[in-house]
Amino acid sequence: MPRVKPLTVMDQREVEIRREIGAIMGELMISQKELAERAGMTPATLSARLSKGGIGDLRMSEYWAIQDAAGRGR
Repeated sequence: MPRVKPLTVMDQREVEIRREIGAIMGELMISQKELAERAGMTPATLSARLSKGGIGDLRMSEYWAIQDAAGRGR
């Protein structure tokens, strides 16, 4: 089967944010559910935001809450 290029390319900033959130979960050794609870979000909301098309819907307040949960805030 021939190789094909993907039709859509994710914005590099979205990839970096998703990578940062993954790194936070790895550093703290917690699940997505636990990170959501620490950040004051529902697990379903965090899961939707981290999905392939949903990272652009991540609100700054949610992003900051995730960083605060990891001790990376202000």
